Amino acid sequence: MKNIEIRVGRNGQDSKSASFIYAMSWKQAFRGIFSEKLLESIHTGFWIDTFNHNHKTKKFDIAIISDNGKDFGACGYGYSRDYNSQDYGEITSIYLLEEYWGKEYGKLLVEFMINQLKEKGCSKIHLWVIEENKRARRFYEKYGLVPSGNKKQLEFKGEVVNELEYVYQESGGH
Repeated sequence: MKNIEIRVGRNGQDSKSASFIYAMSWKQAFRGIFSEKLLESIHTGFWIDTFNHNHKTKKFDIAIISDNGKDFGACGYGYSRDYNSQDYGEITSIYLLEEYWGKEYGKLLVEFMINQLKEKGCSKIHLWVIEENKRARRFYEKYGLVPSGNKKQLEFKGEVVNELEYVYQESGGH
């Protein structure tokens, strides 16, 4: 891991790279949660416009992790969409290409986002995870996030899933 770099996305090329990573990861991570038809409909450029818009508005950032210049993971974070206070930061997503799963790269991204959100002045950090995504839930719990008890529904392209809120605990296990 000596050539690992994490950078905040700053341009259209970063948006393109992050969108590719998100799309490829979705197709693996959400198999059995979303329909195959929905997953097949997600093309590698699906999130480019969203990332470009978020970069312009500064509400959310993306960060990209690479090894020797090869991008293999991306994450999103910013001020909370649920709490109308700049004390609340939100981790919106973490995605890695499948061959990088389980190798501690997600931990690097979580630590990076927590530090970035703290630098923005966020004293509270939360995220939403799909309830059926047991792998992601174990991951977040391993790195010090705990369920808050709050739930909501997410509708994506006509399909509905339940989400659970997790909150970061400073004394957590990272």
